[in-house]
Amino acid sequence: MRPQPVTSQFKTKEEFDGYADKETQKPVTPFSLFGIGSVSKLFTGIAIMQLVEQGRIDLDAPVDQDITDFGYKTHFLEAGPLTVRTLMTHQSGLVGDIFKGWGSTSGPEHHFRELVEDLNEEYLAYPPGYISTYSNCAVALLGIVIEEVSGVEFKTYIQNNICRPLGMATSNFSLRDYMVPMLAKSYDSAGVESPFLYIRDEPAGSFISNALEMSLFMRMILNGGKLFGRRILEQATLEQMFVQQNGNVELDFPDDHGFKWGLSWVLSWPSLAYAGQYVGHSGGIPHYYKQMHILPEHGLAVIVETNSSSGDQLSADVADMAMIKALEIF
Repeated sequence: MRPQPVTSQFKTKEEFDGYADKETQKPVTPFSLFGIGSVSKLFTGIAIMQLVEQGRIDLDAPVDQDITDFGYKTHFLEAGPLTVRTLMTHQSGLVGDIFKGWGSTSGPEHHFRELVEDLNEEYLAYPPGYISTYSNCAVALLGIVIEEVSGVEFKTYIQNNICRPLGMATSNFSLRDYMVPMLAKSYDSAGVESPFLYIRDEPAGSFISNALEMSLFMRMILNGGKLFGRRILEQATLEQMFVQQNGNVELDFPDDHGFKWGLSWVLSWPSLAYAGQYVGHSGGIPHYYKQMHILPEHGLAVIVETNSSSGDQLSADVADMAMIKALEIF
């Protein structure tokens, strides 16, 4: 059944006009930088799968084999181990967030490696593999796995193995001085400019990019893991990321209205359920919101970036409308 057209509370042309800076009325362009929030998790997941291809990570081995100083408390002594796979699919049972030290407006005061000490004192909320519970802490641990296994700082690994090969010359997991003039300022619910927030859990949500460079990332996905003759992932590995991981997790309602999870990717979106295979992710950090839709069978991809609190639902609505219209056209 074809879905009904998506309607948004934003009606007028003026309300769709985007400014990177409201005070100077500087318009948003394809080069304007936005925090992409949890869409960052896709870069972290791809880095993990690169190391899986190299035989340096086993998705189903206990994660404490890769992070030597990591341990956790559990009441579920008969449950299976916490693995890289359970971290990637939000089935680890770890807490979702540790808010102490989560973010700062004055600079990166904390490092995601500090989570190891905090999580060592936390009990698992659920047995691993029992239910999908969204966890930024789990994905931050994946960044530590990448560092431990590769011997390279997380951000440097992403730059060398994903961004530069794709030509994403401006994008980065941290806000550098050269990026500040290109950054779209963010605005709270009252329309007041909000300072940029530096996030501790960088692998889970601190990537900064623009629409032009994110289009290169999406083209790589649509092209089976390569772009410009440079292969980021083997096609079979990418397809492995698109295999549902929670089909047997009854509490996720996998055959009804629950989300379908791949390895780092969301595999279902209600308004596009009629359109065949779907992969995507949404993201949000104060006050940037993002929605990415990719339909591999149709060769179509959409990303919508916003820089205000009111953009949360708007990003999803506009992405839906754009993809539905693209399907009608193509």
